[in-house]
Amino acid sequence: MSVINFNSPELNELALALARDDRLTALVRPYLNKQRRWERVLASLPLAGPVYQRTFGRRLALDATLAVLTDEAGVLPDVLAAAVTRAPWISSRLRRDLTARLHMQVREAVAQRACRWVENSDCVVGYEGFALPAFAKAKALGQRAAVLNYPVAHHKQRRRVRLEEIAREPTFETTWPDFDDWPAGHEERLDEEIRLADAILVGSTYAADSFVAAGIARSKMRVVPYGVDLENFRRGPPAAGKPGFEVIYAGQLTQRKGLSYLLRGYQRFARAGSRLTLVGSGVGDPLQPPPRVGREEPHFKGAERGGEQRRAAAAAAAARMMMVGRMRGGDSSWSIQPSTHHHVVVTDHVMIFHESTRRYCNR
Repeated sequence: MSVINFNSPELNELALALARDDRLTALVRPYLNKQRRWERVLASLPLAGPVYQRTFGRRLALDATLAVLTDEAGVLPDVLAAAVTRAPWISSRLRRDLTARLHMQVREAVAQRACRWVENSDCVVGYEGFALPAFAKAKALGQRAAVLNYPVAHHKQRRRVRLEEIAREPTFETTWPDFDDWPAGHEERLDEEIRLADAILVGSTYAADSFVAAGIARSKMRVVPYGVDLENFRRGPPAAGKPGFEVIYAGQLTQRKGLSYLLRGYQRFARAGSRLTLVGSGVGDPLQPPPRVGREEPHFKGAERGGEQRRAAAAAAAARMMMVGRMRGGDSSWSIQPSTHHHVVVTDHVMIFHESTRRYCNR
């Protein structure tokens, strides 16, 4: 079985499990830290080392066999895209355009490289947008299954919801990524991947329903609920009593996550001694801090990619109680995390909203 990935944690985990079970032909993806000699040297350097460890060094191969079976592609545009993303002197519009072009190069490099492994695979699992050449080859060779990983709702549904939300909350439009940076023919590419796939993996019934609404047979849909990183989220010691009531949001700072409804919901709740903290990275043209919807401005903590989880985990570990926001667009990655806490549902110290939506906040 071969796995084609861009940045999906679930596909990395799938590849790891297959490698340990001696069933993985190859994992094709952008850069992976395989702990090669030059990577170890780079990580040890006084200035470059910490930067590397916070960024590309975090993409660590967790298994020696997986490292050997990983075929990297599109490494140069992948590195350049990361550099552009972190270049504050580049305007947000130019930064987004350059990043989109570089990611397109990554996509093409990974997609084409994956084709060399199809002949020796009985099944090809591919990330949406990266799978078409391999799927086409698998179908041409015959007797090979094609499984598409689609971690979000169908693109037609996403377009519709985006337009509805922009009309409803125009102030937050810049935080909502648009489809202008999709290259010509990309949507048709997604449609063809969906058509060729024998099965489509999604994370929620909402996502599955969006495919059915777009005319895709429900028999193709496979719902694999989102999980949680138990390396970060563990049961913590009992929280020390301290005054106040802190509300923490962990996730992307975008209206796609219903950010405006969270802010308004908090304003209805806010009282002396309470504080709203937003932990996350911006999307689109991020507003930092996000637009105010009431008298109080939220406390904002930016985060490198992946940093949201570590910061939120630290806060959650000290909480007596946790209240989990449930996103209709997909069960959030906190969905099984309450098992790491002593109490669930009623909160008296820290409440965590995770990627809350209008439906949640307006109830």
